[in-house]
Amino acid sequence: MMSPMFPMSPEERIETFVAKAQAVSATVTKASSMEEAAVYAVGLADSMDSCLLLLGGDEANLSEEASLLCRSRDSKSVAAPSLPKAVRESLATACTEKNIRFVQDHLRDQVAGFEVGFSIAAAGIAETGSLFVPSTDEDIRLTTMLCETHVVALPISEIVDRAEDLEAELKARMAGPDYSAFITGASRTADIERVLALGVHGPLELHIVLVEA
Repeated sequence: MMSPMFPMSPEERIETFVAKAQAVSATVTKASSMEEAAVYAVGLADSMDSCLLLLGGDEANLSEEASLLCRSRDSKSVAAPSLPKAVRESLATACTEKNIRFVQDHLRDQVAGFEVGFSIAAAGIAETGSLFVPSTDEDIRLTTMLCETHVVALPISEIVDRAEDLEAELKARMAGPDYSAFITGASRTADIERVLALGVHGPLELHIVLVEA
């Protein structure tokens, strides 16, 4: 793909964002609403095997807290804090229908693992295929880090050409305490012998749902 010219047309912006995101292993799909995006996340969880955090050396004496981390889980989970009411209700209904547990707060108590984390991006950057996710709420940070698959809903209208286009919003956020994340593809590292590994420090998969409305 040729280097994009700025400013992009709306069509070029979307095409470039999708191409850049897919180049870093993200799966990109579309939905007509945030509610539909939330249901997509539940469908992914339903199709997955249940995950469980395993601690090395768990044959040794463990604290009560560590033992709880190793306990067996009898249901899958979707973590999705701080959602608008309508989206939260759609996700909760879909979880109930699939017998999937919906977790929306106190994620520190859920580090034994959950299959899918669902969050909403404030913006996308076409030039790099990145997502901008305000994460001052700790539960949102844990959602983006602890799940096996991270599903992020992104309004198409919020895709910008370059990171510089978010300067004004970032300055406004920096006026007070703030935590914001830029997410590009699934978690990856090549720390050990320069061998690329996915899902080591965060989600193994990133799914981006472009929301048209």
